[in-house]
Amino acid sequence: MILGILYLAASLQYPMGTVRKPGPGLFPVMVACLWLVASIGTGWGARSKATQDPIEWPRGASLGRMGAILAAILAYMLLLSNIGHSIAAIVATFMALQALGGLRWPLKIGLAVAFGLGSYYLFDTLLGVPLPRGTWFR
Repeated sequence: MILGILYLAASLQYPMGTVRKPGPGLFPVMVACLWLVASIGTGWGARSKATQDPIEWPRGASLGRMGAILAAILAYMLLLSNIGHSIAAIVATFMALQALGGLRWPLKIGLAVAFGLGSYYLFDTLLGVPLPRGTWFR
């Protein structure tokens, strides 16, 4: 919940825009609000539970998948400023899909490209929220 509050505080630094032309702060504020609602619900559920089940931390392959998903998120963060949202999202999505397994390579590549380009089109073109294009492509 503390991270959600900090994220909300940082999100409020960006302009919200209007209903017709949302600003870059709208989406992060929405995410922060959902984060806070989920945190409150999780805390409420944990407090109201009569018996506490022991926490089972992931092990083996599950722990490796979690690490790979974290690596995909870190890759996106590190690549974003240099190569921009679209390519960073393609790389991170592919890494996440690879970690989850179960899909053939052509489908993973197609989904990664669709997500990277589709999210750019949605936010930058349709919603008018500028996304980083990267210093390499200016």
